Amino acid sequence: MRNLVTTPNFNGVAAGQTATVQLPVGNITYHKLILAYTTSVAGNGNQTNTEAHITQVRLKLNGKIQRVFSAKQLDTVNAFYGRSFQTRNTLGYLEIFFSEPWRRTPGGEDALAWGTADLATFQVEVDLAAAATAPVLTPHADVEYVTRPNGLIAKWRGYTQPVSATRSPSRRSASPPTTRSPRMAAKPTRRSTASRCSRPTSPT
Repeated sequence: MRNLVTTPNFNGVAAGQTATVQLPVGNITYHKLILAYTTSVAGNGNQTNTEAHITQVRLKLNGKIQRVFSAKQLDTVNAFYGRSFQTRNTLGYLEIFFSEPWRRTPGGEDALAWGTADLATFQVEVDLAAAATAPVLTPHADVEYVTRPNGLIAKWRGYTQPVSATRSPSRRSASPPTTRSPRMAAKPTRRSTASRCSRPTSPT
């Protein structure tokens, strides 16, 4: 059974600082993280402020980065899969999907959930801009209390894809960087940059 829970709180939530939280590991599997954000800046946690203030998020397993992205890049990826930015009252919500609810079968949806039975640490780091006045950042998670090792997961890599205004629309874009083992799952893009989703067989 899946549960929406509030995880341990972030440490170091302040303008121009890096907020960090150590998430529980062991008999817990993560389907999604939700970062609830607000600020005293006019508009509070609306999409504009959230994207401007959360400049980078890093997800680390056993001290190694598995995903790195800004709030704006995350919103671009989520929009690619039909998931819009959510707000409630003064809060904006960044949804970080591990399971993929847009897949065609229940088994496919949950295949990439992050099990933690064989992990020592799961850390989230969030860089906040200097303009983030009186920021409040609260982590939540969609979890199952089941023992599952960390196996097949979706890693994200970013790379720069130049875009020319004079390029013919029919001309094929340059190929993204490649590695020997990961397989590309999708390539959401925004203007001159592209995010690459790949699937390694382990988080190492």
